[in-house]
Amino acid sequence: MSYFCTSNAGGYSSVGLERLLDRQEVGSSNLPILTNFLKKAINFDGFFSLLAQYMNYLSHFFLSTKASNDIHLGNFLGDIVRKSTADTLPSSIQKGIDFHRFIDQFTDNHALVLEGKRLLYSSFGKYASVILDIYFDFLLIEHWEEYSNEPIQFFLEKCYGFLDSHIDSIPEHARPRVRAMYSAKWMNGYLSNRGRSDLFCRLAKRAKYDQNFDKAQTVYASKKIELSVIHQEFFPILQQACAEWLF
Repeated sequence: MSYFCTSNAGGYSSVGLERLLDRQEVGSSNLPILTNFLKKAINFDGFFSLLAQYMNYLSHFFLSTKASNDIHLGNFLGDIVRKSTADTLPSSIQKGIDFHRFIDQFTDNHALVLEGKRLLYSSFGKYASVILDIYFDFLLIEHWEEYSNEPIQFFLEKCYGFLDSHIDSIPEHARPRVRAMYSAKWMNGYLSNRGRSDLFCRLAKRAKYDQNFDKAQTVYASKKIELSVIHQEFFPILQQACAEWLF
């Protein structure tokens, strides 16, 4: 059983966190320093709850790679900062947040995506849209070579480097959270079955009621062919809509 499932409700042990960071390829020599930093900087439950609720960062990163740096950053911040904070940011970054909202609205209201949600509703109820977002990132990875010429690991490293180099442009209150995210190389967890299982196990632990999150890997396997057809038809449509919005 993963450390997500065995962690107590009040927080995480340093051992559990170090196992996470080690799996995400953070150098072992940095683990004591980073673990101490995370303990002081953020509330663990808040951090992992954020990851659990918004796991389609990969798609957002990919859809704004050809945009300006400020739009690219704003697109990432769309799920990080509140509207009251967003309104204080430079207009160019606000445009990126608007772009993030466009992606979410276009996706949530598209007929193909609604079909995907219907496929998952019997398993996850009102959380079907959350799980579908996660599945879509998995499917993007699995069909990565159809959309990009660069290896997925290289792309992820670029994402982490981008956040690190633009950390001073991120609202101060959000910097500890963002540093923790890219230091842990959180999207690397999407690449393995163990990382995906850990994610869904964590969702199961945090859910107030039983939403079958612990069965999400099994559901994904059973619905993968149907969902893959939907994603491969939808994602190019989304790419085109994003290109028209941006340019």
